[in-house]
Amino acid sequence: MTHYQVTAVYWPEGWEPNSPCDVPNCVRRIQEQLGDEKLSYEKALTTAKALNRQCMDRPGADWYVVVEVEDQPHQQTVVRDASGKETTQEVHRFHVVRPDDTGRGDCSHCPANTFPCAEDDASSEEQTTTISRVRSAGDEGDG
Repeated sequence: MTHYQVTAVYWPEGWEPNSPCDVPNCVRRIQEQLGDEKLSYEKALTTAKALNRQCMDRPGADWYVVVEVEDQPHQQTVVRDASGKETTQEVHRFHVVRPDDTGRGDCSHCPANTFPCAEDDASSEEQTTTISRVRSAGDEGDG
C-alpha cells in the first residue's frame, strides 16, 4: 500500500517549467525529510499544482513535486534507553511521481544541459527516507 506527499526540491539553475506539474529530470535527492502526512494522489497533485503556480509567478529556490511513499517500512529499528524512552526509526521507500501528460520543463539554459540528466528520467529513481518517532515511558500510541 502507498500514499502520497508533496515535498520541496531545489529549483535547478537554468531550468524553466512549462507547466506547474513539470518534474525536472535532475531531481535525485529530496531536499527535506518527508513527514507523516498521507494524501490521496488527487489531493497531492492539486496541492503541488497550486504551490508551483505561485512559484512560476514568483520564482524562488524551491519547486514542489508529488512523491509516492510505501506505507510499510523497508527497515525498522527500535531503541529503548534506561529511562524507558523508546525511539523508533523507520526507513520508507519512495519515488518522485511524474504526472501523466506533463513534461520535464526546459533544461536548455541549465549549465549542465549536455549531461545525461537533460535526457534521462532520473527523477523516478527509488529513494528512501527515515521517519523517527520518540515515545516516553507511559505514553500511549506514537509520540
